[in-house]
Amino acid sequence: MAETVKTLGELGLTAQGGREARITGLATDNRAVAPGNLFAALPGSRVHGATFIDYALRMGAGAI
Repeated sequence: MAETVKTLGELGLTAQGGREARITGLATDNRAVAPGNLFAALPGSRVHGATFIDYALRMGAGAI
């Protein structure tokens, strides 16, 4: 299976924070965030993932 990788610009997004981020993994559950992970703050059935952004950053998320 071919992997498709797009840059932020191609997705219409811009980086914020003023530093390079090396993403080492992906987490959709804030309890599973490891240092360097991208935390995908998605809407859930009861709570939106954005509620847990502060926690994900404390756990070492490299990007949101």
